[in-house]
This record gives sequence, structure tokens and C-alpha cells, in this order.
Amino acid sequence: MSPLMMRHEDSTDPCPAFTPRKRLKQAHLPLKIQRQPKVLTLIEQFAMSPEEAAQEAAATNQVQWLQNLLSSPQFHAKMNGTAQKLTEIAATHGHSDAIVAVYKWWDCLDSRQKRRVGCGRAHFLALENGHFEAFVGLQALYNKMDMSEGLNAALENGHQRVVDTICKNLPYSKSLAWAAQFGRLEVIRIVMGQEGFDTHR
Repeated sequence: MSPLMMRHEDSTDPCPAFTPRKRLKQAHLPLKIQRQPKVLTLIEQFAMSPEEAAQEAAATNQVQWLQNLLSSPQFHAKMNGTAQKLTEIAATHGHSDAIVAVYKWWDCLDSRQKRRVGCGRAHFLALENGHFEAFVGLQALYNKMDMSEGLNAALENGHQRVVDTICKNLPYSKSLAWAAQFGRLEVIRIVMGQEGFDTHR
């Protein structure tokens, strides 16, 4: 079986970008086939490019399928862009396992290079969609990235646990400077209320 087809039958986490049969909209299939959803799903999967299949695997947290796809040499030439896109998709859907799988595949670069490529947007997407655990996972993997955007999104969306976590992990001086710049008194209160608060940290 090809890597494109190695997805789990019991996938229940839909991804709007990869709605089954989207690619078959213009296909003229016999009525007998059209009445069989499982057959249409298989045809849909065969119609995917490897890139689309990897994106669906990340969006539905099908780690084994994702790993099989990423083992293909065709992804190695565009590793940075692929890793960035898949991390963003997994973060949007809150799939920490897929985030870790992509991170491990991307192990030919050190974390500084990974940060430079720009997975900071993945933090923002996880926060924006309310996926706290995915955010924490991203923070563990890319912990020195700029969280200012994420902090702003968390404040705007009322994710207090996320705000607290970011404030605890950003350097105090950076959090305070950001809060002063944008008039965020709540951030100043959180930072200054932390145990062991030190403006030099």
C-alpha cells in the first residue's frame, strides 16, 4: 500500500480544507459509485498529491501516515517550507503529536535555524484556535521564540491560562516592555506578581 493510502479508517477529526470528495466535485462517476461513501473516500485519497496528503495527515493527527509520507525523498528538498506548513496546520487543529512528529523529521536543522524559518506563527495559530496543549508543546520545542504576537492574541481572546503561561516563560523585562508599549496593565500585574520577580531576568 502506498504512503498516500496509509491513513486510519476511524478518522473523526474533520479538516474543512480537506473535505472528502472536494477534489471529485467535477468528476463524472457512475451513480452506483456515488452512493458508496467509503469508495468515494478512497478515490479522493488516491487523487491527493503527496503534499495534500501530508497536510491532511497533520490536520487529522494521523501521525503514522504523516511519518510515512515525510519519509519520501521529495519532501527533503523543501524541508523548511514543508515543516513550517505542517506545523501550522497541526497547531491550528491542536494536534501536539503531529507537531512533535514534524519537529523530529526536521531534525537536520538546529532549533535556532528552525526558529529563523518561522514557526512562531504556529504558536499564534494554536492560541488563536484555543489549543492550549498544542501551544505548550510548541513552547517546549521552540521555547526561545518571540511570543509577543501570541500574548496579544491570548489577551484579545480571553485565554487567561495562555496569558499566564506566556508571561511566566518570557523574560520579565521583555514582558514588561511589551505591556508598557501596548498599555496592557494586566500583563504588568501578572509579571510583577510572580514569585521571584526580578526585572533583570
